[in-house]
Amino acid sequence: MVKKIIAIILITAMCLPLFACNSKNKYRTSGKPYINESPPTGLKDGFNYWTEENQTDNFIAYKNSKGEVMLYIMREGKISPYSPDGLCDVKPGKAYTITYDAQMKTGGVGGVHDYYFLTVYDCKECSYEKLFENGYSWTTDLESGFTMAGGLEGEAPYVVFKSSFGGYDVYSAKNGKVHYSSKREIIYPVEINGVKSELQFNVFCNWTLSDRYIINKLINREYEDDPKFVLIDCYHSYGNPETTYADYDTLEEFASGSKFYKNSFRFSSDKIPEEGKRLITYEEMETKTAEELGLEPWIYDGLYKGWADRANGRLSDYNEDGGPAKKCDILIFTGNFPRDTHIYYDKDLRLYVVGSCPMNEDAGENSFNYFVVFIRTEFNELFPQG
Repeated sequence: MVKKIIAIILITAMCLPLFACNSKNKYRTSGKPYINESPPTGLKDGFNYWTEENQTDNFIAYKNSKGEVMLYIMREGKISPYSPDGLCDVKPGKAYTITYDAQMKTGGVGGVHDYYFLTVYDCKECSYEKLFENGYSWTTDLESGFTMAGGLEGEAPYVVFKSSFGGYDVYSAKNGKVHYSSKREIIYPVEINGVKSELQFNVFCNWTLSDRYIINKLINREYEDDPKFVLIDCYHSYGNPETTYADYDTLEEFASGSKFYKNSFRFSSDKIPEEGKRLITYEEMETKTAEELGLEPWIYDGLYKGWADRANGRLSDYNEDGGPAKKCDILIFTGNFPRDTHIYYDKDLRLYVVGSCPMNEDAGENSFNYFVVFIRTEFNELFPQG
């Protein structure tokens, strides 16, 4: 009996150091080594290893296509799913705030990106609203079964996962978790110079919702706060998926005739303008002078050249596409923009610019203060941009 008691005491004494941290501080560690190293110089297709320690981030748990429970990190600048590696108890569809150390491994011929937890110090469930507080990085990984979508400007961002029950689960700060039965392509006919064309709206929705309901909401700009569907984008696929498969944005095609970047130009003025947006219609350019429009003569000349070249289908530095002729209005954004500024559209299908930089002398040639976009009059009539 005495021997048994002594054995129990010894075993307990040996085990206490191993489990003291887990019992007192409630953290779990994998016992795997923390590796921070890069391949030797000149070695191709080697692996890079590094660790991130004492991090706190929000995650959402989901099942990938292999049936594994993974955690997708919700932070700007990070895009990979993490393996819990048995260090935290999470359920698919729930959001969590986790404090952790993680091992990263990248490289190799196949482009490996493996991220997994080494130690988890704290793991607690959080609200869907809090899930998005640190931003996110847009990405798509259909093999893993999830897609990040940035929500259009003015709309809450969301993350989408294929549901194990079929359909899609969409998570957002605005509506929480909403299940949709399908991803649907909806066609809306339009006319351009008397020629029939079409817009394609791609949405998550339920099978009971009609196309007419969705179109009415979008065209009448009543999309806000409507959890019955989620507008993904306006992309249309065409051609043979195995050979000539391609995508194009039908709204962009309708708005500009091709790509926005081919129908826009940027410049700077010594007179720094106030930040804002202005629309000049086809009729105003046709009938009004620079003075009447309140524009500097050299700015007016550039705008008029681009407008007239499009109206006559002329190929020029102001019209890279050449013909056919098209009737255009002019949308002018003013402010202070970096070189990589781009045009996008928001949930009301209004165009806006993405990109900003501080007003300072160091910006130099990397910034400009006028961003001009030529848009079709038909587009502006359907979706007023003023």
